[in-house]
Amino acid sequence: MKHTVISLIRAAILAACMVLPTALPAQTPAQPPVWEVICTAEPATHRNSDTPEINVEVTATGTVTITVDRPTTVKVFSILGQLITQKQIAAGKVRLHMDTRGIFILKAGGATRRINL
Repeated sequence: MKHTVISLIRAAILAACMVLPTALPAQTPAQPPVWEVICTAEPATHRNSDTPEINVEVTATGTVTITVDRPTTVKVFSILGQLITQKQIAAGKVRLHMDTRGIFILKAGGATRRINL
């Protein structure tokens, strides 16, 4: 009798394990970062340095404002080093909208900045 009860319990457990779990709701992928040109300016020609002058401002809403004095390639990396986005921007001010929160690395020319969102 004991063996029969144990066998029945084992069979019930195995049958329960064979049931497929319910499907998880599909998660929408994170939106890619959106670049927005705020204003353009004439490239600076009076400086002797090859490194562009860069100013980075971060808001709590996930917006990064980048101001450069000459055309520059801006790259944003995750803290793990994965390229998130990149763009060649003209001299002036550009806004980058990021939906993902975290710590990012921004590289523009020879300058590197840490971004906390």
